[in-house]
Amino acid sequence: MYTRTHALGWTLALWAMGCSEGPVAPTDVLRSDARQGSDGASAGDVRSETDAAVVTDASAMPDVPDVPDVEADAGCTLGELTVAAAGVTVVAPFDTVYRAFDLGRVPGLPMTRYGGCLIDRNDPNRMYIGVDSELATGAIYAVRVVRGCGRHIVGYAGMAERVASAPYVDANLFYDRDGNILYSMWPNNQVGVLAPGGTMPAQVIDLSPLGIPHNASPGGLAFVPVGFVGAGELRASGWSDYGWFRIPYRYAAGRYTFETAQRRAMFTAGTGGIAYVPVGSPMIARPSIVMAEWSANVAFFEADANGDARPETRRAFLQGLSNAWGAYFEPVTGDFMFPSWGNDRVVIVQGFNAPPPPPPPPPIPG
Repeated sequence: MYTRTHALGWTLALWAMGCSEGPVAPTDVLRSDARQGSDGASAGDVRSETDAAVVTDASAMPDVPDVPDVEADAGCTLGELTVAAAGVTVVAPFDTVYRAFDLGRVPGLPMTRYGGCLIDRNDPNRMYIGVDSELATGAIYAVRVVRGCGRHIVGYAGMAERVASAPYVDANLFYDRDGNILYSMWPNNQVGVLAPGGTMPAQVIDLSPLGIPHNASPGGLAFVPVGFVGAGELRASGWSDYGWFRIPYRYAAGRYTFETAQRRAMFTAGTGGIAYVPVGSPMIARPSIVMAEWSANVAFFEADANGDARPETRRAFLQGLSNAWGAYFEPVTGDFMFPSWGNDRVVIVQGFNAPPPPPPPPPIPG
């Protein structure tokens, strides 16, 4: 088993808007393989009825630019992934549709702890990845990726380069509609915001004063996507108290103001990186969320009518992983990508639909 040494203590230095001026230095604490969840039993057969959590009105979809296209696959002569992800099993019945591949270690990075990953919204052949995850030295690197048959990512091109400081970066990186990158910061119980082109966080937002206890510091963080009820709202999954939270916020002039969080669910294990499954993906008939469960599994959970995960609906998806932690659907093909924390590899699962663009912020009440 892999043992993780982290930090838990903190000091508060809030901005007037509820944001700190920077990440805070913690004291040592042990995070162990207690993250690992049981395989669990299937919550029942996948059902095909329309769910109240899905927005079916096309007029509700925002008018946002598509992800830039890449060249067609020219009769599938551009290459494809052939290396199966070692030790990873796609659980039945999903193994009839989905395939897991190993993209391997990112060139140019030392042996380190990978955080979340993200495809550049302006360049579909450029991937960002968190490095030195959960450490004060955390940073985001960029590396070129190669696309092959079906426009799937099949490899890397060149060496990774450091593009931004991101202390304590963890399992999720994702864009908002304006091109800011939000990321979870464990164990500091914070959220970082990188402005477009920024090389250091423009905001570091402390969650402790907002009702999220320090032992629920989010590793997982995501916007509810377009197509779901609650699109644009923010959700978080906390380690190690296994909580699921809604974090209301206001967004104006490029800055976030977070408000008091609401605990919406409790899990019994796992609660790593999270991502909403693109609507219409094969064998996922109901609106669902995928979660990396430290340390060996990835599972699906149905979303309720508010866009929150329902722990009792767990369905195993991937097993046999080492330190599963990130969760991300890349925008061109919908391939599910997750870096493996401490094992220095990126795993890709093919078979999903492409996700929608980032959602607009929810309306400001009143």
